[in-house]
Amino acid sequence: LGSFRHCWHSLDLRSQKRLYWTLCTAVGAAHSQSGIKAVRADFYQLNSADPASRYPVLCRLLEKAEAASQAVYILCQDEAEVAHLDQYLWAFKPDAFIAHACADQRIDSSIILGHPDSVVVPKHKDICINLCSDLAPKEYERIIELVTQEHTMLITTREHFRAYQESGRTMQYHKL
Repeated sequence: LGSFRHCWHSLDLRSQKRLYWTLCTAVGAAHSQSGIKAVRADFYQLNSADPASRYPVLCRLLEKAEAASQAVYILCQDEAEVAHLDQYLWAFKPDAFIAHACADQRIDSSIILGHPDSVVVPKHKDICINLCSDLAPKEYERIIELVTQEHTMLITTREHFRAYQESGRTMQYHKL
């Protein structure tokens, strides 16, 4: 899968800057002018067809969310992806890690990994990063989808985009 550092440094400087500023705005809470939190869905389109290419971007989003004191639920496809991502988050940088917990561990954390069959779901409803082919739970204020160029994922993402839009979410699309 490669390390975050390898993936980040493989981008040219212009792409790194664009990704950095896009991600900086990604985790800020969305508010309407009345001060009431608005529900929002963000789609980040990556250039790669490899599903693993989402992980370095995911780590950057998690770092930004942590810095903004926002809680994140990562909805993985299945238990295998939860286990893989669990290891990835602990080791994505040689000099740092992202503290998190798996939903079934019943440990309180601001970053929780789960899947559609997880028995335990997080109490917070700030951000859900959806890596799953299912729709993200609707109770989250913010839904983020990381989209690769894989054909099946593009079809699923279009369906998700329509569903979130029809539910009244503010839609944001970012091409990385």
